Amino acid sequence: MNSVLQSLFMAKDFRRRVLSMNLKGCDSLMKKLQRLFKILAYSQREAYSPLKFFNASRPPWFSSFSQEDSSEYLRFLLNSLHEEERLKLLSSETTADALPTKVPPKEASQSTSWGKDKTTVIQDMFEGKLKTKIFCQTCKIISQKTEAFTDLSLEFPTSSSETGNKEHQEKLSVNDMFSYFLAPEILDGDNCYQCGKCASLQKAEKTVQITEEPEYLILNLLRFSYDPERHVKRKILNPVSIPPVLKLPVERSTSLDTDISGAGENKGIERTSVAIDDRRCTQRRVPYVLNSVVVHSGATSESGHYYCYARDISLWSVKPVKSSSVSRSESSCNPKEWLCLNDTSVTVTSQRYVLNTSLRSPEDSAYILIYKK
Repeated sequence: MNSVLQSLFMAKDFRRRVLSMNLKGCDSLMKKLQRLFKILAYSQREAYSPLKFFNASRPPWFSSFSQEDSSEYLRFLLNSLHEEERLKLLSSETTADALPTKVPPKEASQSTSWGKDKTTVIQDMFEGKLKTKIFCQTCKIISQKTEAFTDLSLEFPTSSSETGNKEHQEKLSVNDMFSYFLAPEILDGDNCYQCGKCASLQKAEKTVQITEEPEYLILNLLRFSYDPERHVKRKILNPVSIPPVLKLPVERSTSLDTDISGAGENKGIERTSVAIDDRRCTQRRVPYVLNSVVVHSGATSESGHYYCYARDISLWSVKPVKSSSVSRSESSCNPKEWLCLNDTSVTVTSQRYVLNTSLRSPEDSAYILIYKK
């Protein structure tokens, strides 16, 4: 949990949004997170224990004094914060809709529309959109749906995840795993597609596309898998190289007569286009900079320890933090410098050291990556 809170605190834009929220008179989970962030940012304490926040944010299925999955905690925390604020927005909207008739029409119109176009802090900071298409190879019908995501889970290619000999483990990069995530998947055999038009199981092709990019991109490297032969959960120790800059492919559809050159805006974003019927599919490659890395240290999924590397991508000096007791330092943090945040221990390290974490020690495995657009 500490490593997750440290990573979120070091996400500058998210931290600022949380600290700027007006939460007087409530005791919500967001208020508790704001209080924690204020202590880390402004107090003179050397360390702070986030036990109260953990008790308020702990997933109900987590057990005490056992190894739990940090990615599960992060997903549960973000979803809880989002749902809490969403219900508050809906409540405000319902109250506005019930205004008395004496309210002037203009004011009533402004009040009733207050919540309809609002988004939560979690949506603004972490939400993207993912489109899934399934092409039935019998009736040739394409079914598709678009879903929101706050993180993407990247699987290891099958040949790599099954490698047991450490000396022959395939060296991968995050880009390799992302390509595997976006590669078309054939649904066949026991995994056939239930086609609505054919009303039966059919062979199909499944593809996924990112259609909206988030401000912060969270990637989970799925290192914990089930071993069907031994009937145990195991950890995939394959080394993974981490790119300091990741270019996220984002698909957009525009009319053919729309100017997609992007001149004068979105500098650094590459675009490619292909014509599809009366619309044009535009792929932008949106650059992201690595902000933090949560590392799982341990040989198995049942034991170990989490710590993180993080930096504050900012033009201003900030006071680095550490948690667990969550602790802080009086020194300034250069935006190009990285911090190793290991509970109450904070040390300065280099970007090269961070990027080679998994290559240097298989048991110290990059598990969660947070990139900033």
